[in-house]
Amino acid sequence: MDQILYWNAVALESDRKAHTEIDPAEPGPRDPIGRSRALAIVHLAMHDAIFSIFGAPHGTWLTAPPVAATGALPDAAIAVAAHTTLSALYPAQTTRLDNALRTAGLRGRADLSQHIGGVRLGRDVADDLWAAGLRQDQAAGPRVP
Repeated sequence: MDQILYWNAVALESDRKAHTEIDPAEPGPRDPIGRSRALAIVHLAMHDAIFSIFGAPHGTWLTAPPVAATGALPDAAIAVAAHTTLSALYPAQTTRLDNALRTAGLRGRADLSQHIGGVRLGRDVADDLWAAGLRQDQAAGPRVP
């Protein structure tokens, strides 16, 4: 399963639900700017997670991305980075997002340490994005090392 396409679909569904099914009093992006920002944050998290493993000739948004454990699974890193950011952006949908993570197709022949390494990396990337200020209302552009 292509994790980028899968989590893009999950993000779009999160946005749809936020506009059609979730109580307006619930937190989460609701206007076009918030929607664009939420999708950008999710894709930025996936981008920095994958390129923390493989290296990025064009740089990452994080000036010092977390270091991936040897053998960390890229699919696990992508999935957890997307799940963590979406859960923070759409807290009313945590149960649905947890289910999306369970059905993301991450089970396989990989060693448990490879899964754990990817999971830790994905969470670390998402946490570092929040620490860098993406949660605040600010215009944040890419920073290339």
